[in-house]
Amino acid sequence: MLVDPFGRRLVAGTSPVKGQGRARFLVEVCDPSEAEKYSYHVNGVRVSDFYTPHYFDPTKASGVRYSFTESLTAPKQVLPGGYLSWYDSETRQWWQRTYFGSKPSDDRIDGFKAKNGNLRQALDRYTELARARVTGRPEPMAKGGAKGARMAMAAHRAHDASETLPTFPNRAESLRETIAAVTGQK
Repeated sequence: MLVDPFGRRLVAGTSPVKGQGRARFLVEVCDPSEAEKYSYHVNGVRVSDFYTPHYFDPTKASGVRYSFTESLTAPKQVLPGGYLSWYDSETRQWWQRTYFGSKPSDDRIDGFKAKNGNLRQALDRYTELARARVTGRPEPMAKGGAKGARMAMAAHRAHDASETLPTFPNRAESLRETIAAVTGQK
């Protein structure tokens, strides 16, 4: 919430899919290493690992810290139980690299719609469905266990039945909304 309170911050970089070129990554600092295995404790409370700004570097460099716990060892790496989301501007498609099975998988998200410009919230619905399809369950620490999976599936069904929204919000309008929310002006 401190890094991207509105759930729509993007960082430009090279897509992890060969031949895709430049992409814009959704900033979700805990998601690539969100599994409990990579967490740590602060005052007796378990918290998720998170990536550093070097996570989006174009190439791997020695001596660089890619995540707080150093579980991530390269740019754009996704660990078991994690995921990374990006937008391919050329094809106007959202993609995710998920690691919910025995190896990472890169998948285009067909029919993606973001409501109110909150990309994080909309993508999380798809991610939970992908996780549930592969593992039969969501990640309990991150998304609320089986109840979270049922809620995500219900939200997905309700979302599909709702009005069609643009695939990607108008950038200028999105910036105006952010400025208005931060400054308290309409």
